[in-house]
Amino acid sequence: MCQPFHQVPVFESGDFRLYESRAIVRYIAEKYKDAGPNILGSTLEEKALVNQWVDVEAHQFNDFAFAPWSMEYYLSWMMKRPLNEALVAPLYEKLGYFLDVAEKHLSKTKYLAGNFFSMVDLNIAPSLLRVSVLQPELINDRKNVKQWYESITSRPAFKKMLEVDEGWRFPYGPFTNEEAQKLRTS
Repeated sequence: MCQPFHQVPVFESGDFRLYESRAIVRYIAEKYKDAGPNILGSTLEEKALVNQWVDVEAHQFNDFAFAPWSMEYYLSWMMKRPLNEALVAPLYEKLGYFLDVAEKHLSKTKYLAGNFFSMVDLNIAPSLLRVSVLQPELINDRKNVKQWYESITSRPAFKKMLEVDEGWRFPYGPFTNEEAQKLRTS
């Protein structure tokens, strides 16, 4: 068994195995740090800020807001049942609060960990893609968050990821605006 919790992702390189997406990203970023942008930070302070924001992303954004919010949309779509508004409303508020904190922070820096593209920006962009489809106002109503999000999603590597595997967004897109609205209200 490669992953004791029976989940993906799992990274294998020869006899070396690693699981947990953030650990995998850190490993690859460190191993190939001279091949592209340093997404882990250069100084001790930058590294600490990257780690701080990765923890915030993992626990304040993903665990307590995005993952259950996203799962409820997915389950309602799969089970062809109405969205559980009583469940989604407080999660929507938590997502909004996270984005309010990010909005304030991004008024001072270009990216979450500072003025350099980092691991946290890389980690959060795919999740925000779903948010942008299902609840676009969460991003669009925050000027700095919108600008930051657009700077990440306009990166060539992000665009290439979308071209290579659009299925990763299923069932969230790609949708027309009308289809996204129908999903939000069905």
